[in-house]
Parts: sequence; structure tokens; C-alpha cells
Amino acid sequence: MPQTTSRLGREMADLRIGETNVTELLREELGSGEGNFVAILQVPEESYLQVNLETIRVLVKKFNYSGLYITIQRPHTNLMKLFKKQGISAERISFIDAASSAAEETGRESRNCIYVPKELGINNLTRATYKMLPNIKEEKKFLFLDSITTLMLYQPLSETLRFAEFLTRTLRKTDLSAIIMNVGSEFSKEKFIKDIVFQCDKIIEIR
Repeated sequence: MPQTTSRLGREMADLRIGETNVTELLREELGSGEGNFVAILQVPEESYLQVNLETIRVLVKKFNYSGLYITIQRPHTNLMKLFKKQGISAERISFIDAASSAAEETGRESRNCIYVPKELGINNLTRATYKMLPNIKEEKKFLFLDSITTLMLYQPLSETLRFAEFLTRTLRKTDLSAIIMNVGSEFSKEKFIKDIVFQCDKIIEIR
């Protein structure tokens, strides 16, 4: 009996959420050839993890990016296991782990991972970003923030906006090709999200 293409096969099936072919949408938006860009990824809360993984898979495997992943939601060690299941090369990604300390976990800092203290101060995140950016060696470079809305649980709105603004300025001043920030679609109409969107080049909406 012939086997159908699946996540256990040699090629993973496209990710679909509702009526949206997420994989196809990401290929179109991330590979549009418009030069360097900042993008907001609007995602339903229940689909955060799936879409985040698929975004990284498309960037790394389809478009040959390497990058820096700022994780607010899940510890670096957990992400590494998930990336392996997705066939994503961990050698192409460095991490700023702001999730482990919040979850009372500890990790050993390495060349490709730095841990942010439990307080999750924006100044700490900014310093960590500057420290880790030189680790991205490939020509096509991305920076991915896995959840603006989770960051808001730890920081005042003004500080969250300050970090988002820092990231957009970083793209303009460095050789980063793409900065992608995930935000819960349920917050998309809020004024503070509109303020962030105003600084971005594109919105990728998952419905």
C-alpha cells in the first residue's frame, strides 16, 4: 500500500490551520524577494507553537537562512528536541532563552545559547541580542521573537514596545535580512499592536 506524505515521511506535509495553508503562505511572504524586512506574524493563541516551528522550518530549510531565536515561551532544550523532529538543523540557529528561568529551570550557557535572568528585563534582552547576533554567519540572517504577547506578561507595555522598536532599528542598522515577531491575533486590534505594526514592512496573518 503506497504511503502518503506525512510528518513521518521524507517530506513533511504542509501545515494547515483552518482554511489557511500556513506553509504556502509563509513561503510566499518570506520568499517574496523584497529585500530586508520586519514582519508581524499574527497567530491564534492555540496555534503559536505549530506556526513558530513551521516558520523556522521554512526559513532554514526552504530559504537557507540562519538566525537568532528569542524564546519567551519554551526553554531552549525543549525547542531543540522539537526542531530535531522537524528536521531543522540546530547548527543554523542561536538562542536567547528567556523561558527557562521563568520556569525555574537552569541551563548551561554555550556558544549558541545565552540565558536571560528571571526578571526578563528589556535591557538584559537587548544586551543578549547584541552579544548573540555575531554568531549568525550565513549570508541570509533572521531574528525571530516567539511571542510579543507573552513578553507583556513580564514587562510593562512601554517596555515591550521599547524592545519591539529596538528590534526594528536593529534590522535597519545591521545586515539582518528579516526580523519576525509573533503576536496573538486576539490582540491585533489593540492600539499598542498597531503601534508596532506601523513600524513593520508586512503582516502575515494566520486565521
